[in-house]
Amino acid sequence: MMKYNPSANQTSGNLCRFLVPCMAIALAVHASWAGAALIIEAEPNNGFATASPLSPGNPYVSNIGVVGDIDWYTAPGAVAGHLVFAFADSQGSSASDDITLWTIDNALAVTDFDTGSGPGHSSVIAGRAVTVAGNQYLVTAESSGAAVITPYVLYYSMVDPADAIAEVEPNDSVGQAEFISGPMVTGTVSGIDVDVFAFEALAGQAIVVICDDDPDDDGVNTDTGLQIIDSDGVTILATGDNISSNEGNAAGTAMAAATGTYYLRIINGAAFDDDYRFVILVDGEPAQAPPPAPCAADADADGVCDNVDLCQGNNASGDTDGDGFCDDIDNCPTTPNPSQADMDYDGLGDSCDALGTALCGYGGLSFAPMMAAGLGLVRRRSKRMVRQ
Repeated sequence: MMKYNPSANQTSGNLCRFLVPCMAIALAVHASWAGAALIIEAEPNNGFATASPLSPGNPYVSNIGVVGDIDWYTAPGAVAGHLVFAFADSQGSSASDDITLWTIDNALAVTDFDTGSGPGHSSVIAGRAVTVAGNQYLVTAESSGAAVITPYVLYYSMVDPADAIAEVEPNDSVGQAEFISGPMVTGTVSGIDVDVFAFEALAGQAIVVICDDDPDDDGVNTDTGLQIIDSDGVTILATGDNISSNEGNAAGTAMAAATGTYYLRIINGAAFDDDYRFVILVDGEPAQAPPPAPCAADADADGVCDNVDLCQGNNASGDTDGDGFCDDIDNCPTTPNPSQADMDYDGLGDSCDALGTALCGYGGLSFAPMMAAGLGLVRRRSKRMVRQ
């Protein structure tokens, strides 16, 4: 059960004592971010009826501004079975950084909670399935109930398990890093194995990783070691708490100093399990692979680089039907016809020449050779007639 539940009608006097300084801190934090829609918490939000709305890609900068304060957030329309990843990062607090985080379902039942599983005394809930469809709530409070937290940042992501991307080996080094291609990645790591993933970040963007160390819910944790690596492939920007007793782990917040490719390295902390699943959030949004490099040359200006353009120099439309023949020489440019068969020799491939196929084929036999022979006889007879 939750430790604190102050009335939703906190006095305006309490609110005024912390709102102005908290706004100043929030604005200072916001200024250091590149482009995220970082939302500044607005009180009152200390009950489910006044919960602040959550939106993926919009982290909250918030405060436990008075002793006993509690903050509620809601993700409306949550789908049963989808997975919640949340990270309350309190490492930047100028006061207490001991934060507790709960998940509460649409029936107002507590489904999970954490105190201090993240770096410092931050809290993490990773891979918690939504049990009841509808509003899903996140709730935060200072763990002792006797101090304030100014500020903390709340990151949140809701993931459909069907969208998970499985790790592909080998990805044991920065040189072999697997580029992130989905909102959540699943994998295994054991012994001396190392898994490395790559993603893109712009200068000034905030990077966090939220990892579920017990995705199969068997009660045995993988004890992942998380490291966010700079674009140089060497410098460690942030690490997780990497404690075997914690089901959730997180690393961040790390700030990208320059635009480029960044990395996540995962190692196993000698625990008894090896499975994990994680999300990487860049300014609150799921991480992405870097965009394709621009073409060095594109002779036919079709947007396909010459080094991979199968129809280079033929035309800009390429191979529309994907049958291996470029459109300008394909006898059926919009219908796959890899054999380029043309039974009636009319220049239109059989795949898109229903009339020709019907006239020139019967019972699986082709009359094309007979037609060709007949034409030859006609030509020879005509020549004889001329000689006469």
